[in-house]
Amino acid sequence: MSAIPNSRRKFIKDACGICLTGAGMLLLAGELESCKSTSTASASPQKISVPKAGLSSANTLVVDNKQLPSKVLVVKYPDGSYKAVSLKCTHLGIGLKEDGNNGLKCPAHGSKFDMTGKVTHGPAKNNLQVWDVIEDGENLIIQA
Repeated sequence: MSAIPNSRRKFIKDACGICLTGAGMLLLAGELESCKSTSTASASPQKISVPKAGLSSANTLVVDNKQLPSKVLVVKYPDGSYKAVSLKCTHLGIGLKEDGNNGLKCPAHGSKFDMTGKVTHGPAKNNLQVWDVIEDGENLIIQA
């Protein structure tokens, strides 16, 4: 019977060693991946064109484009400027809906944001991602 505890100890020791080696390899892979993504960060920004005619009477337009990380809401502000605001809640990544009170609301947990992307009510703590938008004739260009 004395052989059984030794084999258990050896098994546990070997298993821990394998787990630590695997964790080390994952950390190294993550570091290498971050190096790779750093080199692409300097790529020029993408420009996504949408027609101004698509703006609703509330001066908003939902854009769903594969070049963007989420759907965005293009907003025309009273001063005539434009911004594109992410429609992905910063709390858990749920899609946001326009709220009747000139804002955005998360249907999952009730986070609220104003039309500039700033948190007005939690549980979300971070503001929404926002992109610049410029006018180009009859089009709006999202600077993603």
